Amino acid sequence: RQTHYGLTLAGNLGTDLGALEDWNHRLALSSSRDTLVTPDFFSRYDSRREQLDWTNEFDLGEASDLVLGLGYVRERGVNLDTFAGEAVYAARRHNRAAFGTWQRDGGAHDFEASARYDENSQFGGESTFGAAWGWEIGGAVGDFTTPRPDRPTPIGRQFDCSTRIDGSRRRGHGRPCGPGSRRACG
Repeated sequence: RQTHYGLTLAGNLGTDLGALEDWNHRLALSSSRDTLVTPDFFSRYDSRREQLDWTNEFDLGEASDLVLGLGYVRERGVNLDTFAGEAVYAARRHNRAAFGTWQRDGGAHDFEASARYDENSQFGGESTFGAAWGWEIGGAVGDFTTPRPDRPTPIGRQFDCSTRIDGSRRRGHGRPCGPGSRRACG
C-alpha cells in the first residue's frame, strides 16, 4: 500500500518591497508512506519519507536571476519479522541542504554558476559547485526559417533550447520567447 501527500505554496513575495518586487518563492511539503506485506515469508516492510523544499527566485534585472533554496529530507525504514514480532532491520537518515544558482542571459551567451551544501546523517557533509556556459550558434551559422508563411519567425529564435555542457536542464529550456513572453529572443 502506498500513500502520498503533497502541498505546494508559490507566488510573488516582494510586490510591496520596492527593490525586491521580482521575488518569487515556492514552498513544497510532501510525505510518502509505503507498506509491503508478504505473509508467506512472515515479512512486512514499512518506509516513510518526508520532504520540505523552499526555493526563492530573484530577478536581478539586466537578464540575471538568483535562485536560493533550502531542503530537508527525512527517511525511515523498518523490516519486521511478523512471525517473531521483531524488527530485522530498522534505519533512519536525514539530509539538509542549502543551494544557490546565479544565471545570466547575455544574448548569444548564457552563463550559470551554482553551489550546494548537503549534510547527510549517513554520509556526512559535502559541498558541490558548478559552472556552465551556453552559446547560441543559430546567429553564427545563419537563421533557418519555417516553410509556413504563418510562422515567419526563425526556428532558432522561437524557443530557448540551450543545453548545458553537463547535460542538465537550464531554467529557460523549451520556454517560448518573443512577443507575449517574458524572455526576449536572441
